[in-house]
Amino acid sequence: MVYKKLKQTMILLTVVGNEMEENNMKKMENNNELDISKIAYDLYCQNWMDTNLTREMKLDTIRNYYRYKKECIDEGFEFDIFEEWAYDSGYGHGNIFVCYDEFCDMEYHDKEFISNLLNDKDLIELYYHDIDDDVKI
Repeated sequence: MVYKKLKQTMILLTVVGNEMEENNMKKMENNNELDISKIAYDLYCQNWMDTNLTREMKLDTIRNYYRYKKECIDEGFEFDIFEEWAYDSGYGHGNIFVCYDEFCDMEYHDKEFISNLLNDKDLIELYYHDIDDDVKI
């Protein structure tokens, strides 16, 4: 019974996921601009994980996710994908980087930090243009 429900959920998620991916692709086709704040945020998240998590913390996070997933399956509950679960639960001992909105309000305005993350002249120029700064690179 649980397997049948899980299989039906997986089929539904696949259909919904395919529709969402198709919609996102259409949006991307219509938007030829790079969102530099999203690029900076992705780099920030990776940098945060590299500087705040040990290898063992990363492995513990994966182990904890599979304990959570097994418990959900055993109880017949739906479970989050890893990225959503980790964002809600945190890495290692519950640590997590700031959300995108907080990043845009705070970290994104640290020119030196963001420029070092971007580490590319064209991306840095997009960044300075985005924050309306006339500083020449």
